[in-house]
Amino acid sequence: MKKQLRPSLNFQYGTLIELHVEIIDGDSLYLHRYQGDYLLKILKINGEKIDKPIIFEFEDHTYGSFPTGNFELYKRLFDKEIERLDSTMIEEMKKKYVGKTFEIVAYESTKSTGKPRDTYKYTGISPQLNFHFINYLVIIRDLNKDSLVPPLLRD
Repeated sequence: MKKQLRPSLNFQYGTLIELHVEIIDGDSLYLHRYQGDYLLKILKINGEKIDKPIIFEFEDHTYGSFPTGNFELYKRLFDKEIERLDSTMIEEMKKKYVGKTFEIVAYESTKSTGKPRDTYKYTGISPQLNFHFINYLVIIRDLNKDSLVPPLLRD
């Protein structure tokens, strides 16, 4: 029996949707897979509150408005790169990002992750995560910002 890929938001993949989202800390989910990541909790879809919030991984296509990890968040907050972050720095940065809400335009997409179960037979290495597909969001616009031009390209 074939399993069919389905969007979680009941819109076709690639449909632009206005969303009201909250940034959440992946560490709070207590899943190894999300440690050190930031995720989106969808609260409203096209202005309509939803009964049960949905959590998504995401990609930021807005030139850095929505960091997905701690090093990206540091760059966004301080406009410079860093090689090391300690737990105190990370906790301070989280206070400025986690729990914040945004109005965005995004679309749902899917990608594969993990490795097939029988990988071990050929590599001797057991997959830590079995092969499967995940749905995620691609953020293309922060509706809280006035300009469409990314900050680094403005005059």
